[in-house]
Amino acid sequence: MIVEAGVVNLFRTVLIIIGTFALLRFIGRLLISKRQYEANQNEIKAQKSDQKKADYIRKNIGKTSIIKDSNQSSVSSSIDAEDVDFEDVNLP
Repeated sequence: MIVEAGVVNLFRTVLIIIGTFALLRFIGRLLISKRQYEANQNEIKAQKSDQKKADYIRKNIGKTSIIKDSNQSSVSSSIDAEDVDFEDVNLP
């Protein structure tokens, strides 16, 4: 079967090319909007986390907390302290 290059076939080919271009452009815009939505959600999570940390710090300002390490069995092995005389300390 031989297909002649007529005006109708040329018009159909142009429409297919334009339709494909429009479809790819639409899909690209969907992907971009999805990426922006996810970035926005991550930013909101980070802001909430920062706000939670700030509230915790504001609540516990001036308080002392002791963090115990469960890996250390004895207290003396985990503390490397050196005794310093008061005369050895240089104060400005």
